[in-house]
Amino acid sequence: MNGDIRTSEIEPSDKEDKKCAPHNVFDAGSCIETGILVEMAKAYNKENSDNPIILNGTLETLNPRKYKKYLLKQMKDKTDGTCTTQRCWTEQSFLKHMSDNIKEKLERYTFRPDGPNGKFEWLNTVNINEVMKQYELKYPNFKFLGAVPMDFDDLPQLGIKNLNFNELKNNGKTKLGMVMNLDEHWKSGSHWVGLYSDLNAGKVYYFDSYGIPPEPRVRKFMRRLYHYFGKQDGGSSKGEADFNKIRHQYEDSECGVYSINFILRMLRGDTFEEVCESKTPDRKINKCRKIYFKKTDNNS
Repeated sequence: MNGDIRTSEIEPSDKEDKKCAPHNVFDAGSCIETGILVEMAKAYNKENSDNPIILNGTLETLNPRKYKKYLLKQMKDKTDGTCTTQRCWTEQSFLKHMSDNIKEKLERYTFRPDGPNGKFEWLNTVNINEVMKQYELKYPNFKFLGAVPMDFDDLPQLGIKNLNFNELKNNGKTKLGMVMNLDEHWKSGSHWVGLYSDLNAGKVYYFDSYGIPPEPRVRKFMRRLYHYFGKQDGGSSKGEADFNKIRHQYEDSECGVYSINFILRMLRGDTFEEVCESKTPDRKINKCRKIYFKKTDNNS
């Protein structure tokens, strides 16, 4: 543990190991935080007491970067023959000894999500939720309401019909996002659209990549937000609601990516006009998959 570990000894050879979750940073050879590596080592030791990873709290305190490299080297050596990537470590049986919350942080919020297999495969509900939930950590004031079917108000388990906007604001969640499918929950799915609202600014926007207006159930939800805006500041506030009127999408595979991109651009600080008027062709938006998901090369 005394010698310095060269970066080349721990640097991942798989590009996907370098694709950290959006709030996370690739540092000292890994997306995995030092504290999580410590918990992984403890879990490993519970199944390998005859050949444990030696832990050192003093080094962790005084030189955390060096300690992280040491733990990475140890984990790489201990799983040699089983794993060739750091992501493989997250699938090992010894992780069952970790607490559920640390394990969840490792599995869901350390690396980018897997995403669909095919380059032009439609995004499903899980794909969208996995991406957007990670951005709740990058933007602590953001609440993602889910990738939901068009009858979302009729599904109590989604918790959307009775949303308490004041409660969200009091909890620091002032920016809301939702991706909706135009099909009801019992259908196979047809087209994804996005909605974004800034509770502080009193704005709610709808984005369909085909430039089509919101359907009645979406307008109903937007009206709830608009009426809420009007009650702020003693009733003197005036809200804003709008929808995209420009067609961006001409192929049939990227509606989910357009919807994600819309919300993320709004969170980044782009205006609604900028998002709508800067037409993004299908081939360009398709490249965003390499940002949102782990896959770096997919020619299928």
